[in-house]
Amino acid sequence: MPYVIAPERFLATEKQVSFLRRLQVERPSHPLAGVDASMLERRAASAYIDTLMHVQAECPSAERLVLAGTVPERGTFTVVMPKKLRCTVRFATAKQGSFAGKIIVKELVGSDNETSYAGVGHVVDGGVQIWQKARKNVLLLAALKVLLRGDHAKAGEAYAIESSHCWRCGKLLTVPVSIGRGLGPECAWLESLQGERRKV
Repeated sequence: MPYVIAPERFLATEKQVSFLRRLQVERPSHPLAGVDASMLERRAASAYIDTLMHVQAECPSAERLVLAGTVPERGTFTVVMPKKLRCTVRFATAKQGSFAGKIIVKELVGSDNETSYAGVGHVVDGGVQIWQKARKNVLLLAALKVLLRGDHAKAGEAYAIESSHCWRCGKLLTVPVSIGRGLGPECAWLESLQGERRKV
């Protein structure tokens, strides 16, 4: 939509200008962040607001909820907590969208172990940044804090036992030994190699 300087009677409302300016501060690298909100007509302001709402905010680190710890490179994990509460999370690299190439954290929110996942955050240096919509999910936050302490294999085994899938690559496990350790033979070998590298 073109940048339009509007007649005064059609200018954006004070509420639109205020909200748009706040979005521009939160998303400073977006091209629309330099637009003078007070000179837009109402329809243009509404369109710019809709556009910026779909861009990931770049909040100052003090306003972010970042859980620090040892982050798995990839895999699916079930953290079992007191009172038999369970939370399953998956770490996977995004292939498209604004987070392409970054590791996204997803929570199992439905009954299908393969597809019922919703994004809740992404990996940053030294931890996981939790997205706004998931910051009140107490069970998820507690599970991630446990997982980020570094005991990934135990949580991976819990996922494998419940789902019969390898926690590292997601393939179906059919051999009891593989189900017991939570990894297929190839992933077990790769995991042992990475374990040796971490010790060095």
